[in-house]
Amino acid sequence: MRHLFGLLLLLVALPSYSADSIAFPSGVALDKPQGFEKSNDFEGFKQEKTHSSILVMSFPLPEDPEERHKAIAQTKDTVLLKGLASQGIQVITSQKTEIAGDSQALFITGEQTVSNQELGRIIAVLHLEHQLVLIHGTFPQGNQNLYAAIEQSIKSATPISDEEAANVLERPFEFNSVEGLHVIDIPQFSASMVQMSRDGQPSGPQNGDPFLQIVASLGPVNASDKTEYALHRFNQLEYMEDVKILETNKVNQAGLESVEIVAHVLDSETAVPLTVYQLIKFRIDGGYFLIIGMVAQEQAETYLKKFKQVALSVREANDVASADDHQIPNLIATLDANSLNMNSEDLTAYMQRKPDTSRYLPGGIARHSWDLSGASSNLKMHVWFNKNKQLDSYHIGPADQTIEGCYLFSSPNSTQALFIELHGRARFIKISTEQSSTSKSAISKSFSSAANEFHLNSSNFPVSLGDASFDWVNDKTLAIDGVELPKVETDLCTDLSQQVDSSSLFNRGR
Repeated sequence: MRHLFGLLLLLVALPSYSADSIAFPSGVALDKPQGFEKSNDFEGFKQEKTHSSILVMSFPLPEDPEERHKAIAQTKDTVLLKGLASQGIQVITSQKTEIAGDSQALFITGEQTVSNQELGRIIAVLHLEHQLVLIHGTFPQGNQNLYAAIEQSIKSATPISDEEAANVLERPFEFNSVEGLHVIDIPQFSASMVQMSRDGQPSGPQNGDPFLQIVASLGPVNASDKTEYALHRFNQLEYMEDVKILETNKVNQAGLESVEIVAHVLDSETAVPLTVYQLIKFRIDGGYFLIIGMVAQEQAETYLKKFKQVALSVREANDVASADDHQIPNLIATLDANSLNMNSEDLTAYMQRKPDTSRYLPGGIARHSWDLSGASSNLKMHVWFNKNKQLDSYHIGPADQTIEGCYLFSSPNSTQALFIELHGRARFIKISTEQSSTSKSAISKSFSSAANEFHLNSSNFPVSLGDASFDWVNDKTLAIDGVELPKVETDLCTDLSQQVDSSSLFNRGR
C-alpha cells in the first residue's frame, strides 16, 4: 500500500479524456457517461476531445488482520488528503458517502495544475471485501457538465463477481527475466504494472530488499526536454530523503529514447541507505515506460546490474504472431500483388508499429490499420488478430474506404440492414411490419477474410446472405455477391439494434 500515492502520479500523464454499465477487472461496474468511450489502454472511460477520463484501480488487501488494518488506515481522510497534497492535488471537498455498498467510501473533489493545464479531480476510495478500489476522474477545471457526468458515473459503481470481472486488458509491454528477480504473483493494480522482488513474494524497498516496478503511463506526456522530465519524475518518488544523484544518462535502446538515473537516498521511514535506479523509455505514442528499482546500498553492486538488464529489455508488447502464422504467407502474396514487396520478417516488424487506429476489444481481439506507402495507388491494410495474437483476417483496399458501417437493403414491408463493426462481426437486423404482425430479429456473426475477400459464413442469415462474399464498390457502396448496398448513417443501425434489443420478440442467433 506504500505505492498508492505513487500510482496517483501516473494520473498526471493520463489524457485527461445514455449510460451503459461496464464491468471492470478491478471488481466494480460503472455507468459509461454519455460521450465517453471505454478505454482500451486502462480500466475506465475516456473522452479524447476534452482530455477527460475515469480510471479504476484496485489494491488487494493483506490477509493478515493487522496488516489489513494498516492498509485501510492509509485511506482514512487525514492520511489520504496529506498524500494527495504531496502530489500537488488541492482538495476542495472531502466527505464520506455510500458507494458500491460501502457506507464509509471517501469522495473527494480537488484541482491540480499539470503542464500549465487546470484540471479538476474527483477521487473515490471504496473498501470492498478483499480489496480497495480507487476511482479517479479527470476533466478540465470549471466544466460543470463533465463534473456532473463523471460524478454520476463514479457514484453508480456496483460490486461485481470475479466471473463478471474477467480481465481482458493485456499488458502493453514485455521484458526479459533475470535470475534473482521474480514477478510478485498477486493481483496487480492494473494491467499496466508489474512488481518484482527477490523471491516473488510481496515486498517493499523500505527494508533494503530488492524491489523493481515497471509501469506504463496512462497516456501521452509533454516531455520536450526528456532529461528534465525524467529528473522531475524522479523527484516525485516517495519516501526518499538526502538524495544524491550519481548518474544521468541518455540511452537510445530498441528505437526508444530513454533517460537513466542512478542515485543514493535514505528511506525516510527506516533510514536504510538505498540505491535507486530509474529508467524512462519514451514511447512513440507520446507515453512512456517507467522502470524503478530500489535496493540496500550494500547489495547495489549485484542488483543494479539486474535492474538495468530488466529495464533495457522492456519493450512494446508483441501484438502479432510469429512469422510462421498460417495467414502471413497469404498476406505477403496480397502485398506482392499490390506491388508492395515484404518478406515475413519485414512484415512482422512493420506490424509492430501500432497505429493510432488500433482497437482492442473484449476477448483479446485487436484490429489495426496502416496506410501503405510506395504502392501504385493509395492503399490501406486492415488486419485483425485473435486472442492468441495470430493474424486472423486481413484486407488491403483503397485508403479512403472502410468496411465498417451500416448498409441498408429495405423492402416495402421491412427494414433490413447489415451492421459491420470494428471488431470483425457483422450483424444482420430486420424489422418487419407485414399486415398486423410485427417481428424483430438480429443475428450477429463473425466474418473472416481469405485471398483478400471478406466472407460471411452463417446459415442463419437470410438466404441471400448465406456464405456470402463481400467487398467495396466505392466508399459509399458495399457489394454482397454482386448485389450493391448503399452505406447509410451508422445511427440507423444503432437505432434498429436498440429497437430489436428492447423487444420481447428479440431472437438472437450466435
